[in-house]
Amino acid sequence: MNIGLDIDEVLLRLLDAFILYHNQTYGTKAVKENFRSYNFEEAVGGSKEEMKQKVLHFYTTPYFENIQPVPGSQQGIAKLAEPDQSERKNSLYVITARAARIKEQTQRSLAYHFPDRFSGLELTDQWFGTSTEPRKKSSICVDKNIEVMVEDSLTQALDCAAAGI
Repeated sequence: MNIGLDIDEVLLRLLDAFILYHNQTYGTKAVKENFRSYNFEEAVGGSKEEMKQKVLHFYTTPYFENIQPVPGSQQGIAKLAEPDQSERKNSLYVITARAARIKEQTQRSLAYHFPDRFSGLELTDQWFGTSTEPRKKSSICVDKNIEVMVEDSLTQALDCAAAGI
């Protein structure tokens, strides 16, 4: 089977790292329960542009470099990567809305926490990227013949479902 996997809050705990960064850097008392979407400004205040600048700075910090795996994700990925009775293996593809500018850091995190588990990494550049036309996860799934997409964003999940994934 070809399986697509989101990164943030599926494989790695970006939100925990960002909250720690924000609270320690800006003296806030943000808590996870206040985050209902990736529009972080809704949880901590400020404008979308201010949040973009904060996230871009976050990408350059040890908080981002040291993001930890979601509990159970390493074991789950190991299980999905195991060959079945006929010795066939699933092909696991990471498909994320992360910005292309952080591809190298993203590759390092995945290699460290999930060594040799993935067949590919696709960054759509939808989340604070520089692309004027970011790709949709659904189009990547169609291109790669992804049958199942593990996704925490309702918007992304619905888009994939509409494409038959």
